[in-house]
Amino acid sequence: MISMDKCLQKAHLIWSGYGTSINVGTISRGLRGTKTIYTIDLMPQKIDEVLHLDPSNLHTLIPGLDIVEDGYYVEYQQPPFIVEMRVPDRRRSNINEIAASYGMDYYDEFTYFLTKKGYVGDEWSVESIELD
Repeated sequence: MISMDKCLQKAHLIWSGYGTSINVGTISRGLRGTKTIYTIDLMPQKIDEVLHLDPSNLHTLIPGLDIVEDGYYVEYQQPPFIVEMRVPDRRRSNINEIAASYGMDYYDEFTYFLTKKGYVGDEWSVESIELD
């Protein structure tokens, strides 16, 4: 695992179901040099807890991430699918109004995702982590 130079935004990735919520890892955006990177960093033992409660296919547990193929730590150069599927398309004609309604000067997918707590009616959500 290669770390980022600076973490800009970070959140706990939470799975909820069967009356419980489990923090399975983190999702973050940061800088490595001049490049923006996004990471998902999962805790294998927490994923095992989820699979014990809901023995879904490990390949599709987290939307867009195949743990068997990709592993528990994955880096992306653009927002991961779990983010993309939960935010408005930046090409929407009213995207500036959407951004303004959430206190953003401009539309930023990852910030919107964190502001909305990643929620879209399924078992996944996020809780922002305050950074120094």
